[in-house]
Amino acid sequence: MFKNGMIWVVLSVFFNISISASERTFFSFTPANFSKQLSQKTVRQVYQDSTGYLWFVTQEGLSRYDGYQLLKFVHDPRDPDSISSDNVRSILEDNQKRLWIATDGGGLNRFEPLSQTFTKWRAGGEKSQSIISDQIRSMYLASDGTIWLGYNNGSFSRLKQNDMKFEHFNTRELLPELTKNAFVTSIAEDKHYIWLATDGNGLLQFNKDTYQLKRYFKGGVSPLFSDRLTEVFIDTQKRIWLTSYDAGISIFDVEKKPFPTWRHDPRQNRSIASDLVHTVYQDHHQRLWFGTEGGLSLFDENGSFTTFKKNKGVSDNKILSILQDPSGIMWLGTYSGITKGIEVPFEKIDKGLASKIVLGFAETTSSKGERTIWVAGYDGLTQLDSAGRVQNVLNAHSEPALNDTRVMTVSGDNNILWFGTRGGGLGRLNVDNMEVDYLVHDPNKPKSLSFNGVTSIHLDQDENLWVGTFGGGLNLLKHNGNGFVHFREQQGDLRSLNHDRVVAISELLDGRIIIGTIKGINIFNPTSSDFDRIEHEPDNFDSLSAPMAWAFYQDDAEQLWVGTQGGGLNQWRKKDLNALNNHFSRYNSANGLPSSHIYSIQADEMDNLWLSSTAGLSRFNPATGKIRHFDSSQGLNDSEFNFGAGFTDSQGVMYFGGNFGFVRFQPNEIKDSKTVPPVVLVRIKKLNEEVGVDIQYQEQHEIVLDYLDYYISFEFAALDFNAPELNEYRYKLEGLDPNWVELGHARLASFTNLPPGKYVLNVQASNHLGLWNSEGVALPLRVLPPPWRTWWAYSLYAILLIVIVLDVIRRYRLKRQRASQHLIDLEEKVEERTTDLRLVNEKLEQISFTDPLTGLKNRRYLTQHLNNDVEIILAKHQERSLNQSQLVSKDADLIFFLMDLDHFKQVNDRYGHSAGDAVLVAVKSILETVFRDTDYLLRWGGEEFLIVARFVDRSSAETLAERLRCSIQAHRFNIEDNVAINVTCSIGFSVFPLLSNQPTALNWERTIDVADLCLYAAKKSSRNTWVGLLDLTCDEQDVFSAVVDKTEQLIQSGQLTLVSSITDINNIRWR
Repeated sequence: MFKNGMIWVVLSVFFNISISASERTFFSFTPANFSKQLSQKTVRQVYQDSTGYLWFVTQEGLSRYDGYQLLKFVHDPRDPDSISSDNVRSILEDNQKRLWIATDGGGLNRFEPLSQTFTKWRAGGEKSQSIISDQIRSMYLASDGTIWLGYNNGSFSRLKQNDMKFEHFNTRELLPELTKNAFVTSIAEDKHYIWLATDGNGLLQFNKDTYQLKRYFKGGVSPLFSDRLTEVFIDTQKRIWLTSYDAGISIFDVEKKPFPTWRHDPRQNRSIASDLVHTVYQDHHQRLWFGTEGGLSLFDENGSFTTFKKNKGVSDNKILSILQDPSGIMWLGTYSGITKGIEVPFEKIDKGLASKIVLGFAETTSSKGERTIWVAGYDGLTQLDSAGRVQNVLNAHSEPALNDTRVMTVSGDNNILWFGTRGGGLGRLNVDNMEVDYLVHDPNKPKSLSFNGVTSIHLDQDENLWVGTFGGGLNLLKHNGNGFVHFREQQGDLRSLNHDRVVAISELLDGRIIIGTIKGINIFNPTSSDFDRIEHEPDNFDSLSAPMAWAFYQDDAEQLWVGTQGGGLNQWRKKDLNALNNHFSRYNSANGLPSSHIYSIQADEMDNLWLSSTAGLSRFNPATGKIRHFDSSQGLNDSEFNFGAGFTDSQGVMYFGGNFGFVRFQPNEIKDSKTVPPVVLVRIKKLNEEVGVDIQYQEQHEIVLDYLDYYISFEFAALDFNAPELNEYRYKLEGLDPNWVELGHARLASFTNLPPGKYVLNVQASNHLGLWNSEGVALPLRVLPPPWRTWWAYSLYAILLIVIVLDVIRRYRLKRQRASQHLIDLEEKVEERTTDLRLVNEKLEQISFTDPLTGLKNRRYLTQHLNNDVEIILAKHQERSLNQSQLVSKDADLIFFLMDLDHFKQVNDRYGHSAGDAVLVAVKSILETVFRDTDYLLRWGGEEFLIVARFVDRSSAETLAERLRCSIQAHRFNIEDNVAINVTCSIGFSVFPLLSNQPTALNWERTIDVADLCLYAAKKSSRNTWVGLLDLTCDEQDVFSAVVDKTEQLIQSGQLTLVSSITDINNIRWR
């Protein structure tokens, strides 16, 4: 509290306001799991350099963290280049991005990243080249780039980096009135002064221009609150904050006396946590944090504090250092390791509730216009004000008392709260007078509630009340009605409710009532008072994905979203909903959802869907398909919620409940981080031995490899520490491959036998939200050739060649008489070698066009040879067009057959890959039997083959397809001694040109894609069959997209000719 009582009184006026402001700030702290790897757990300082690495200062060395591993630097008496002492006090980075380390006993160190060594400055040398004492207590980087050092003996120094010379200041010489030396615990700077906090001499003010030193202390003219200071800090408002060992904190201002001071008061839970304050830090939002001996205290400008202690996730109550990184993570250095904290958007409410087991929410408005939020719990009702504060609890002992405190659901209707209980029926509470009455089941009254276990309540547009029960079906209480109408399951009646256990009721935009039961969906028909049923069909993948549907939301596009138990999220599009087609799109773990149990669906103003589940909250954007997930690591009380416990109030605030209480938040306040993660190359290994350089400091200096470095690997890291295990990586090596290699969560790239040349290794990374650093890092590489391939080696080869040529000329002149014969012999040898070279080239070309296993042609062969055929085909069709003839030559088509062996994986799995290879080889002979010598037979990949029937009539396609299918089916494939098997195939085919009247509308590559579409349909519909598309008349600009996306529509309209061995073409599945 303030020493000055009047100031404290003034601040007390705003006490309630300060509580509200602080309560709107929510943080989640957890001990960092890597703390046990630290060289020592008492962390004096947490620091982040400009690269993005985190550094941890302890009394047993220094550690650097990249999100995955700690790199430790400790003193080694056998290594003169190691850090000078393990007792590290402070670390900072200068304007030239060099790291300086102050030690208590080892003097000053500068880290040399390229060699991973330390340059040292010790006491005892030439005055301008050495420090005063090896016991450095504090260090500070001034605005002009100079480094200030504070010592244990009370003196201080300035290091000018332009000439690397020290200037020393003895406090007792500058201020003779000082009677003792005192540790310089902290240093700060403003426009004219250097401020020195001391442990025993108070606060010292040093004039940078006049070198005059002035002291402020407890017994002085301007009395300080304590002489034992731990830190001096100047915030963004230019206020000088002082922290102390024994008297809390104070703001120092010579113009204002007395100085405002805050101390710990055990009677005030909003006071600072302890009088022993180790550090002060100002975060990105200009909030002030104080690390104390009793916890972490967050200062409210109205004079109160919010404190986070060990019981709130902090590793230890003794907080020595505070840092916030660019992504917003708070890092705390404590006596027991590192604590990681994040600011969370969720307000956790678990205190004062009737029950922590929350089952639903509702909103009422009294006749006076007062808004109330009601929370249904398993031990009563909780009344909240509009700010989420608990106002009242209704249970068995309250007034009014509840007849059954197991409240399963609630619904608000102006000043009436309807609530359903597990066994006490339906309650009706008037919030104006707090009177409650009940509508319960009475077997003697046929219009009473059908069952006392109420699970869901809905008030429709016409003010009719719908009540779902868990065993008694559905009840309807019409507006101004005098009893309930019951809807129950009637055995044998498919128009009745499909089950008596109702779990959800909702209303569509057109006013229809939709009911979820443990057996599916029911849509009420008001005209006939019966129901249309939509249920899970195990044999129909497109049906409702699970039997139990317990959450509904219809968006502005009139499509219905359905949350299920075990089946994920279902999307029922408008056309299917209106036609009552049991056809849904599904979203589950394959789409990124963390759970298949969707308990509640709420929509925000940006049309995002918020889904509660057994694994937390997920924000789903239907337009983009993007999902962001929140769980306990993002500040939720727990990751599991309860079904039906989701609600959005009239102000847009969302509520989600579980067995832990509930969370409330404003969804529009949750913003995705725009901070891209820094990317660094952590280490290089040659032949699995680490290269002794720190790549991230090389500033793209070229890495040179010689020919003996045949294996090299690069390890990298994204310095985003929110969830390093979710960061993703990709790389490409320019000069070798222009494409990116996606690594997922792996972060290692390795290369073997790189050819000589110049390369650039580009690495990019994303954070846990999928935000990519597109700049990443680029590291130039140069691979040196072996000695026999260097320029000087080639120079020697050239000189040797010249010598040989001169010798030949000399011999020629000496033996003129044999010149003619020699020339003839030489020409013959040249011709012979040329012939050999031509034969070798032809053989190499043949190999490059041939599949090595089957001997069939490959894709490259087709690309090389088919264009000529295409030109001939197009010429024939062009001739028909010019002659205005309806007839085309019967040899004017190319038919592309894609054939795939059915269940080929089973052959490999059962008989081994050698058996599979034997089957593939045998297929070649079958293809040569079925097709002509002039046709192209290719192995397309794996067990897939492509046959191009050249210059044929498209009417022969069906015959050829059936012949091929039968030949494969009838053949006995010998795979080993006395073992033969049968194999079937699926075939898809199409013709070129597919559009006879527009032969160039679809090229041959797209024709193969159409054949592949047919192959997919054959395999999807019924294996050992064939499907083909033979002719198309289409006015679409993008013909290929029309064929792919509108296949069934074009076939039904007669624009696309379909042939197939499947008798009923309606059974063909194209998707």
